[in-house]
Amino acid sequence: MFWRYLMVLFVFVIFSGSTCEREVELQLPEPPNRLVIYAAFTDSKELQVYLNSSRFVLDQAPEEYLPDVDVALFEGDQGEQMVQQLEIEIPGGRLVPFYTAPGFVPDLGKDYTIRANLEGFDPVEAHSTIPLPRHFSELSISDLVIEQNGNRIRYTYTVNLEFNDNPEEANFYHINLFQQVYTHPITGGDDEYVDLIPFEFSDSNDGNEILANISGGLLLEDDPLNGNYGFRVTYEINPATESLGKVFIELRTVSKEYYQFHSSVTRQSKSPGGVFTEPVFIFNNIDGGHGIFAGYSAVTDSLSIID
Repeated sequence: MFWRYLMVLFVFVIFSGSTCEREVELQLPEPPNRLVIYAAFTDSKELQVYLNSSRFVLDQAPEEYLPDVDVALFEGDQGEQMVQQLEIEIPGGRLVPFYTAPGFVPDLGKDYTIRANLEGFDPVEAHSTIPLPRHFSELSISDLVIEQNGNRIRYTYTVNLEFNDNPEEANFYHINLFQQVYTHPITGGDDEYVDLIPFEFSDSNDGNEILANISGGLLLEDDPLNGNYGFRVTYEINPATESLGKVFIELRTVSKEYYQFHSSVTRQSKSPGGVFTEPVFIFNNIDGGHGIFAGYSAVTDSLSIID
């Protein structure tokens, strides 16, 4: 038996060595074009829907918006009642065109369905709702440290917050912090600029139920820290041209699809890759297409750092 296996191996090596190398043309079939929707909507502003088409991975052509899509918004459990036909708005400049329902602002707690059709594409449909907002139960600034750093001043402080999560149901949140900064012209005068600088959360505490969002803020599933939210913030200014304003805290109560989409995008972006890494697939709730249609509500409050 041993000699038989040895003879088979010898024949395999001989024939392998005698084969000729030749180029193989790999033809990758192009997947069908799909409509791509991105819409994160809330109860405080008009609905904006960004619409594009999917692209082949090797396509180097610039992206183009789709101006002739039939887009409509519906409400109800099954999307049975039409709300409004959406119109395209082209803001100009480098701003991306979007579809909107002029004069219409979505309501809290209602189920919404979006449907889009364009010749040459499969029709698409997606559903979401705006969850009822949760509110802060405690909000404060503590442990303020002010240090001189050359011609700059460094402010370090802790933002403490709690909110009224309901432990009897699954909830999802997105917390954002913004530092208000006033910029004054060196020459004097009344012209001044106000910026809200987003705080970048560390991913050192990332886990199954808490995640530093790749595009800003902190994503939470329920209340993983049991109400113990203390964020250490450091910001430097040049007192000759800048002054520190308030810190703004936004608590978004988000739909499950909002959370799943943003957390999957973040986890894929942070994935080290490689053959031994488990792949992360981007969440998609667009039937017949790609993207996300997701509602959220938001409450915002502010605190003074210096009295």
